[in-house]
Amino acid sequence: MKYIVLSLFVLLTPYVLPAQCDNASELSALSLEAFLTNDADKWADAVKLAETLPTTIENDINLAKLYFGAAGAAFSREDKAAIKDYSNRMEVPLDRVLEEEVNHPAANGLYSAYLGMLISRTPMKGMLYGGKAGRMAKKGAEKGPNSPEALYCLGSNLHYTPTTWGGDPEEAVVALKKSVAAFPPTANGCDWFHLQAYALLGQAQANAGDKAGARQTYLKALQLQPKFYWVSKVLLPGLDKAR
Repeated sequence: MKYIVLSLFVLLTPYVLPAQCDNASELSALSLEAFLTNDADKWADAVKLAETLPTTIENDINLAKLYFGAAGAAFSREDKAAIKDYSNRMEVPLDRVLEEEVNHPAANGLYSAYLGMLISRTPMKGMLYGGKAGRMAKKGAEKGPNSPEALYCLGSNLHYTPTTWGGDPEEAVVALKKSVAAFPPTANGCDWFHLQAYALLGQAQANAGDKAGARQTYLKALQLQPKFYWVSKVLLPGLDKAR
């Protein structure tokens, strides 16, 4: 089973928080900067800050998302040690949430993403974890039809899973469109996970043969966050190079 997690463009210029994000929390601002700059140290700082927060369901979900983001950034750097470290650390906060709420939408979805990370590291584990990853992704979206995290993880699972194993390019686009729409207005340009959902939606649209739709998605993402260089320098130009 093929899983490609985050592939981020390295930004070499300083990042300045957009005006509409001035009221963001320190953790939100640091996470956004880490995502946009693909800076390993900033990801580490964001994770460390999140780990100091009280153990609540909301904080555990956010912590798991940050581990996911940090692991994805490590994939782009081919930092195998960091990939293993951050992806393994996803399990603990998700287990805490699922122990308390077995049907928690985001926790089920993110656990699917965690299993996808394990498969990315060792593709042979697709035989062991692939089915469970798909089931948990679907469960998350069924239990939380308005959960942006659960819908993102379902879309990701459908996008990266080969069709012979249950993947579906068109349904991936449907789920990711719902994910993007489910975020609150305050996320626009300010929430790294929202921006990641836009990026994956564009990739899913391109994979499904809708290059025009992908282009519109990428342009919308840049309208929300002009410093989203992964889109402007990598994904958008890539549409013109693709056959």
